[in-house]
Amino acid sequence: MVFSSSAIDSMTRNRSPFLPLLSETLYVVVGFLGFIIASRIKTITYIKWSKYIYGAALAACLLVLTPLGITINGNRNWLNLGFATVQPSEFLKLSLILWLGLVLSKRIGHLDKLAFILIPGGIGAAVGFGVVMLGGDLGTAIILVLIIASAYAYAGTPTKYMVVASLIGGAALLVTFVLGSSNRMERVVAAYGDCQGHEEGFCYQTIHGLYALATGGLFGVGPGASREKWNYLPEANNDFIFSVIGEEFGVIGTFLVLGIFIFLLYATYRIILNLKSKYQKLVSASIIVWIIGQALINMAIVVRLLPVMGVPLPLISSGGSSLIATLLSLGVIASFARESMGRRQGVIMLFTRFRKPKLKEAKLKEAKLREVKLREAKLRETKLKGVKI
Repeated sequence: MVFSSSAIDSMTRNRSPFLPLLSETLYVVVGFLGFIIASRIKTITYIKWSKYIYGAALAACLLVLTPLGITINGNRNWLNLGFATVQPSEFLKLSLILWLGLVLSKRIGHLDKLAFILIPGGIGAAVGFGVVMLGGDLGTAIILVLIIASAYAYAGTPTKYMVVASLIGGAALLVTFVLGSSNRMERVVAAYGDCQGHEEGFCYQTIHGLYALATGGLFGVGPGASREKWNYLPEANNDFIFSVIGEEFGVIGTFLVLGIFIFLLYATYRIILNLKSKYQKLVSASIIVWIIGQALINMAIVVRLLPVMGVPLPLISSGGSSLIATLLSLGVIASFARESMGRRQGVIMLFTRFRKPKLKEAKLKEAKLREVKLREAKLRETKLKGVKI
């Protein structure tokens, strides 16, 4: 599906239709290697290196403002490395989560004080948000706000502070990104306004995304049979891949994709319940909120509930940076699960009822057995003393 959509775009640029297949395969291989490596790293290593990882991600995001940076679709958030283009803001999401997890896990129970909220977590998160703002990437900025809000909410920040921060952040996004750009203002009109007379203008992408979903109906037109991806729907292989899924596989296909993300949320929730440390829980919760939240935002954009803002569908949209960063994040969660529950138990517990891991049950039974034997030994000793007397 992604390949067929990307192949059409490649052919229109006089390139081989198989070039996207090779690049996407390479991204998948690199992503899974990253997943495996991340799943073998211990929690203490993430804790020790989180601030350095976040600093490196910030530096990479600042590099987009140098001659190495390139502008795509109005956003300057890409680095041209010669052999590949990289979007460092995708990796900033994970690095921010790892660092915020370290900072906030130490302050759980003390976030009723404004100083603990702002220093260093609030200021550090604002720096990351500001770096992304410099590149004009509205989609990534909103995802960062979602990540920051989820981390602070899970850490127990009082509601009054969360409400004030939400109002300030929302106002900043509105003024800086929407009112300050005629292009983005047109996207808002395309989502919530009247598109009559603008079908070939700023409403073009939104309308053709809906055309694709409407054409698919209940069962879809069949795999590879999408018509909108033939250069009618912009970004059909990326931000609007959900429209192509709906056209080719219908409502059933879109609900299947939604079900996959629901299962991912459920699986992560089960893992979080059995994690040991506050750091592991906070990081895992922030990661899954990022992935599920980004998926829902992408779907909302496609069905015209939100304006177009360049948010890819995690694990499905084309593009190496997003895929690799997402798989690395899932590898971090897998690492926590392996460390807390063991290799097999982390998978088995996803399909069983809520209960303590078998390893803990075995230890409890062993402790009870030792206690029973100790009581029997004391009882025999008491009887022997009674006989001597």
